[in-house]
Amino acid sequence: MSLLDYGCGQGRFLSELAGSFKSLGKSCTLLCFDPFMEIRFSGFRHIADPTSIPDGSLDFITLMEVCEHISEDETDRVIRFCEKKLRPSGLILVTVPIMMGPGLL
Repeated sequence: MSLLDYGCGQGRFLSELAGSFKSLGKSCTLLCFDPFMEIRFSGFRHIADPTSIPDGSLDFITLMEVCEHISEDETDRVIRFCEKKLRPSGLILVTVPIMMGPGLL
């Protein structure tokens, strides 16, 4: 199994996930990409250029609290990137902050 955290911040999520996989005796390739934040956690591999990831090789891509920071054009490029890098059965998890009111998609 493989997961890319796109816009991973300092890497806390992947670090905690790595610990969970280790305690369960399971294996997962954990990758992170964030061009703006300094990585401060461990247990995963930082990718400087996400286009170097082979097409169709990822099971999961997370974009947590990312889309609100990029333009509509950039969002379109990221979604096309995800479609290209995910396996046919791959999944994308996208979250955005909702400060008040109901969240509708």
